[in-house]
Amino acid sequence: ALNRSGTSATVAAALVQEGKDAAAALDEAQDHWVLENHGAEIGFRHPLLRTSVLDLATSAQQRSAHRALADVLAADPPSLAGTWHRAEAAAGPDRQLAQDLVYAADLSRTRQGYAAASAAMERAALLVGDAALSADWMATAAEDAMLAGDGARTTKLVARVLDGPGPPRAHGRALLTLGMLEEYAGSVPYATELLASAADRLDGEHRTRALAELAL
Repeated sequence: ALNRSGTSATVAAALVQEGKDAAAALDEAQDHWVLENHGAEIGFRHPLLRTSVLDLATSAQQRSAHRALADVLAADPPSLAGTWHRAEAAAGPDRQLAQDLVYAADLSRTRQGYAAASAAMERAALLVGDAALSADWMATAAEDAMLAGDGARTTKLVARVLDGPGPPRAHGRALLTLGMLEEYAGSVPYATELLASAADRLDGEHRTRALAELAL
């Protein structure tokens, strides 16, 4: 249920990592019409079955499965899926893992899209253990969410930045993102207020961008 690659080989290797008989386990799941195999790919017969599996699994079981998948994918260091599994298995702050997620987000913007980059940046912000970096990365996650066209997620992430103790620059970036969202898909008068407030908190390239949007 947690496998992102879709390949049966990854699942089988993770089951072996957990001390299971991979062939027997996969055969049993298919015999009970839970999973279906299409050559090298394996998946659930219906999305609700996957949801049910995750609902029934405890947090500890899910972390254990993430660790097993991460171990299997460790042979490919740039693996985005491997980095994500390591992040989901983490139980506390991990600065190096957070940096790896930022790298994964950079790759995602050109490979998987801005939605994936936003998810990686949000997880990195939660793992880094540094209030200033966390706020800055959460602001980046909001920017990526806006570029992905997800207005609701953008608003939620901006609120997390503005409600936190981050530096003025992070707050300014969050206000700039929200101002642009309102400018193009909401209230122009409210966008004007947000962009003006953002410009007051920013400098350099971001201030120029805020002023340009304000001029528009």
